[in-house]
Amino acid sequence: MRKIFLAAAIAAAPLSGCATIGSPPSLEQTTIDEKALITAYASFDVLLTAIDGLVEAGMLKPGTPRALQVQSLIRTAQDGLKTARMVHGAGSIAGLEQATGAFRSITALLKGN
Repeated sequence: MRKIFLAAAIAAAPLSGCATIGSPPSLEQTTIDEKALITAYASFDVLLTAIDGLVEAGMLKPGTPRALQVQSLIRTAQDGLKTARMVHGAGSIAGLEQATGAFRSITALLKGN
């Protein structure tokens, strides 16, 4: 499950501010929104890795109600990250808030595993 979602996230990862000809800008040259988006993608990868570990350990079984909830929240997080990546300003913040909310919901759902 993680590999499918991670592949989709990586395929969609090019950032508008980083898609320049020549050398990419340093982190100091990127905007606050881009730094937040980079951090959000890194957090999402960590979360997906943890979910993958729970699946491998048998603590989260694919197809169960809990796994289906996690899958739905992963899609919500992806939608938020996509929105944040595609728009700037207020829309970017709203997308990051949506993704962050989904991250928190996944964490709350999986607590105790």
